[in-house]
Amino acid sequence: MSNPRQLMALLALLLAAVAQAAPPIPPGITEVQSTDIDAPADDLAPLADIVGQADVLGIGESVHQSAGLERARVRLAAHAVRELGFRRVAAELSWVEGRQV
Repeated sequence: MSNPRQLMALLALLLAAVAQAAPPIPPGITEVQSTDIDAPADDLAPLADIVGQADVLGIGESVHQSAGLERARVRLAAHAVRELGFRRVAAELSWVEGRQV
Protein backbone atom coordinates (compact mmCIF):
# COMPACT_ATOMS: atom_id res chain seq x y z
CA MET A 1 0.00 0.00 0.00
CA SER A 2 2.36 2.67 -1.23
CA ASN A 3 -0.33 5.00 -2.58
CA PRO A 4 -0.55 8.07 -0.28
CA ARG A 5 -4.32 8.32 -0.82
CA GLN A 6 -4.80 4.73 0.29
CA LEU A 7 -2.65 5.34 3.35
CA MET A 8 -4.65 8.46 4.24
CA ALA A 9 -7.94 6.57 3.77
CA LEU A 10 -6.70 3.78 6.03
CA LEU A 11 -5.58 6.32 8.63
CA ALA A 12 -8.99 8.03 8.48
CA LEU A 13 -10.73 4.68 9.03
CA LEU A 14 -8.51 3.87 11.99
CA LEU A 15 -9.09 7.27 13.56
CA ALA A 16 -12.85 6.92 13.06
CA ALA A 17 -12.78 3.52 14.76
CA VAL A 18 -10.84 4.90 17.73
CA ALA A 19 -13.14 7.92 18.01
CA GLN A 20 -16.28 5.78 18.43
CA ALA A 21 -17.91 5.82 21.83
CA ALA A 22 -16.26 3.58 24.39
CA PRO A 23 -18.24 0.52 25.48
CA PRO A 24 -20.18 0.87 28.73
CA ILE A 25 -18.28 0.19 31.93
CA PRO A 26 -19.23 -3.21 33.38
CA PRO A 27 -20.92 -3.36 36.80
CA GLY A 28 -18.48 -3.35 39.69
CA ILE A 29 -15.90 -1.21 37.90
CA THR A 30 -15.58 2.46 38.77
CA GLU A 31 -14.27 5.00 36.30
CA VAL A 32 -11.76 7.50 37.66
CA GLN A 33 -12.44 10.86 36.06
CA SER A 34 -9.05 12.48 36.64
CA THR A 35 -5.49 11.72 37.65
CA ASP A 36 -5.04 15.25 39.05
CA ILE A 37 -4.45 14.99 42.80
CA ASP A 38 -6.37 18.25 43.33
CA ALA A 39 -9.44 17.18 41.32
CA PRO A 40 -12.78 16.86 43.14
CA ALA A 41 -13.01 13.45 44.81
CA ASP A 42 -16.59 12.62 43.75
CA ASP A 43 -15.36 9.87 41.42
CA LEU A 44 -13.42 8.26 44.28
CA ALA A 45 -16.43 8.01 46.62
CA PRO A 46 -17.07 4.31 45.75
CA LEU A 47 -13.63 3.48 47.18
CA ALA A 48 -15.05 3.77 50.73
CA ASP A 49 -17.52 0.94 50.07
CA ILE A 50 -14.89 -1.13 48.29
CA VAL A 51 -12.33 -1.01 51.12
CA GLY A 52 -14.87 -1.15 53.95
CA GLN A 53 -13.09 -1.52 57.29
CA ALA A 54 -9.81 -2.75 55.80
CA ASP A 55 -6.58 -1.89 57.56
CA VAL A 56 -4.48 -2.34 54.44
CA LEU A 57 -5.16 -1.01 50.96
CA GLY A 58 -3.15 -2.34 48.05
CA ILE A 59 -2.98 -0.25 44.92
CA GLY A 60 -1.19 -1.78 41.96
CA GLU A 61 -1.20 -1.80 38.22
CA SER A 62 -0.55 -4.29 35.48
CA VAL A 63 1.61 -1.92 33.42
CA HIS A 64 4.67 -0.21 34.83
CA GLN A 65 6.20 3.03 33.62
CA SER A 66 2.90 4.63 32.65
CA ALA A 67 2.69 8.22 33.85
CA GLY A 68 -1.12 8.24 33.83
CA LEU A 69 -1.36 5.14 35.99
CA GLU A 70 1.27 6.50 38.36
CA ARG A 71 -0.67 9.76 38.80
CA ALA A 72 -3.88 7.80 39.37
CA ARG A 73 -2.17 5.65 42.01
CA VAL A 74 -0.89 8.77 43.80
CA ARG A 75 -4.38 10.28 43.72
CA LEU A 76 -5.96 7.10 45.09
CA ALA A 77 -3.38 6.85 47.87
CA ALA A 78 -3.83 10.51 48.82
CA HIS A 79 -7.61 10.04 48.93
CA ALA A 80 -7.23 6.93 51.09
CA VAL A 81 -5.13 8.89 53.58
CA ARG A 82 -7.10 12.15 53.53
CA GLU A 83 -10.65 10.83 53.38
CA LEU A 84 -10.64 7.19 54.48
CA GLY A 85 -8.28 7.36 57.43
CA PHE A 86 -5.44 5.19 56.15
CA ARG A 87 -2.17 6.12 57.86
CA ARG A 88 0.36 3.91 56.10
CA VAL A 89 1.08 3.72 52.41
CA ALA A 90 3.23 1.10 50.74
CA ALA A 91 4.03 1.25 47.06
CA GLU A 92 5.53 -1.18 44.61
CA LEU A 93 8.25 0.69 42.78
CA SER A 94 10.96 -0.08 40.30
CA TRP A 95 14.52 -0.12 41.61
CA VAL A 96 15.20 3.30 40.08
CA GLU A 97 12.01 4.86 41.50
CA GLY A 98 12.64 3.33 44.92
CA ARG A 99 16.12 4.79 45.11
CA GLN A 100 14.68 8.25 44.33
CA VAL A 101 12.34 8.04 47.32
